[in-house]
Amino acid sequence: MMPPAARTPVHNGTMSAFDVDMAEEDGLHHSSRRRRSDRFLLYASVSVSAALLVALVAVLVATTKRLDTHSLHNVHAVDPKTDTIDRDVDPQWRVRPTNLHVAMLGDSITHYQYLSLAYFLRTGRWFDPSYHKSHLTNVYSFQSLFHNDIYGEYFFQTTRLLQPYEICDCYYPKGLQDAYRMAPHQVIINRYLHDPIRNNTLRFFHSFGHEHEMQGRINSENITDMEGKEQDGLLGGVHALSQTDVVWSSKDWGHVVRNQLERLHPKPHYVILNAGKHSTEFASNPEVVKSLKTALKTKPFVPFWRTTTYRRGGTYIQQDNPHTDQIMCAALGGCLDVSWTQHLNEQLYWDELHNNEPVYRVMNEEFLEQIGYLPNGYVKYNRSLLMTKKKTKR
Repeated sequence: MMPPAARTPVHNGTMSAFDVDMAEEDGLHHSSRRRRSDRFLLYASVSVSAALLVALVAVLVATTKRLDTHSLHNVHAVDPKTDTIDRDVDPQWRVRPTNLHVAMLGDSITHYQYLSLAYFLRTGRWFDPSYHKSHLTNVYSFQSLFHNDIYGEYFFQTTRLLQPYEICDCYYPKGLQDAYRMAPHQVIINRYLHDPIRNNTLRFFHSFGHEHEMQGRINSENITDMEGKEQDGLLGGVHALSQTDVVWSSKDWGHVVRNQLERLHPKPHYVILNAGKHSTEFASNPEVVKSLKTALKTKPFVPFWRTTTYRRGGTYIQQDNPHTDQIMCAALGGCLDVSWTQHLNEQLYWDELHNNEPVYRVMNEEFLEQIGYLPNGYVKYNRSLLMTKKKTKR
């Protein structure tokens, strides 16, 4: 059926009443159609705006809550089956050590040193902050507009970055940024990296000096059974730590060595220790030093006391740091001297105490060189590039 022809008034200078009525009717229909069209455009505009808003929120969530895993993994060209790196894609390719077993006991500074070395052992290269939005050694780079669980996000993302080789027995009170001083009994940060392909292990136990107990929710002998299984960093969405969850705790570093480090499998060969920003009794109580030294005499431990880094501006974190470092380096027989941090460029600090990379990389390269685990031909980072340039007199 053909559609009805459009009704066009025909007149010779004058219009009949019928023509006038039809013209008015057509005008009304046209006006109605125009109003409907305007409403449709308005609804469409609102819908598009809403869709754009949803998309923007999604982008913000992705960028504030998640590491850029494309740049973290694809740029490095890691093959999940062979765990190798394409040298052509990654010009900074490095040969990783094998049969290396290290444990670290220390504060947050040692924690970041652990993560720097763990990333190298996992990927074959050192973390480069210029590639990524979130920084491996800066927890506050994980702040989000949508939640206040900064540490929870940090533990989740860094463990995911090292998966499937790391278990993170990590807990930090949600929204409590100063829990180290306000609620240390609620803080647990113990991390266990095991690469069975290269037979490398790296473990970290968070200490508070002698101010508070080291503690954990997992005994070391149970770690082996958990390795290689799907896990979420052991956070489980829990934000209230019960002391019934804690299965071990001690202020005595020697006790932790005997009851946790000795029960790890494989056992660590090298042990790096440092109290950092927390006060200890090492400089004032010889019995405390003796207890730790005796525990570390057990084979195969080879201990290294890492000297304490300097705060921004080149001052001591604790006034007794130099005395403690001198006593412990002599007592343990091994010393990782990082006194060069006194002269670091202030731009390498993200707060008064903690550094950005490549500071921790340099520490780890010097440690690996000291124990003979740097590959032949390896070129270390030139640490002089990290130092404050001295002004020349004119």
